[in-house]
Amino acid sequence: MKTTLKNEYNKIKLFGKNLCIKVIVGDYENENDLLDAIAIELEKGVQFFQLNQGECGDKIFLELSQKVQQLLSMYDATFVIKGSLAVSYFLKPDGVLLDNNDIDFGRVRELLGETIIIGYECVEKDDIDIAIKRGADYLIVSTPSSSTKNVVIEYAKWVYENVNNTPVFLEVDSVEMRTKLDSIKIDKHLLLINQHK
Repeated sequence: MKTTLKNEYNKIKLFGKNLCIKVIVGDYENENDLLDAIAIELEKGVQFFQLNQGECGDKIFLELSQKVQQLLSMYDATFVIKGSLAVSYFLKPDGVLLDNNDIDFGRVRELLGETIIIGYECVEKDDIDIAIKRGADYLIVSTPSSSTKNVVIEYAKWVYENVNNTPVFLEVDSVEMRTKLDSIKIDKHLLLINQHK
């Protein structure tokens, strides 16, 4: 598929997704609790979910991911996996989230298909430049958990001013922080709330 067409296709799959919920498998006592939590967010209108493997083994993660994928498909929600590329190979989710420990984007596209959405997890400002140069379709930008609200807000402003054409989800851990970012007009970029049980 031509690069321009692929980019447009991935933009369509990301269009209108102004909130991504990160679901970490290990945060839930059992499968039903995890699926219930996702269903609640779907009913609220959330259309973008990132399922993180965490410490879960591939076999359990594959079985759980299949159920999550089936649930999300009922709502036409975008489904991204972080963790096992082997599980992604079998499931063919909408996308995968990579970081600097993962294999090259080109190899990922060879394995999972040209239209796979590739997100890149960034912690440092340098990671953002690397991800954009490598061709990430979107970025997840996080700050250290010890960061104060002011640090997160300043970082969000920097992202707002320096990233133009790539969708960005800024990882925040509370609705309060998201409201604060919205109030200072950090609305050009997209936001992620860390979802726990």
